[in-house]
Amino acid sequence: MLLILQHKTEAMNQSEQKFSTEEWEICLKVLNTLKEEPLQNPDNKVFSGLITKIHKNAKRQSRLENYSELKSHNLAVNSNSDHILKGSKTLYSIQESSTSALPQLKTIIQEIIQK
Repeated sequence: MLLILQHKTEAMNQSEQKFSTEEWEICLKVLNTLKEEPLQNPDNKVFSGLITKIHKNAKRQSRLENYSELKSHNLAVNSNSDHILKGSKTLYSIQESSTSALPQLKTIIQEIIQK
């Protein structure tokens, strides 16, 4: 987890950070020490509360990013589907335009199979 945090921080713009590189390195050092013995800290209540808040916020942000990516993907697929379906006949449109849809349906199925 710390490697992920360190990697993401390296990708952050320096102006976005609210702490110096030296402060970040110290924080990572402390967290690396506490990963082995998490209760060996001066104030476990504050420490555990911060870790919980960080975890919840990171999870929420990750969910929002995943949702945005999924939504973009779905919109692209839907717009592509609309483009493909334009001009094609559906069973409903065939039934409305004809009393006997079976011959037309058979022709459409044969066309699809040939493609």
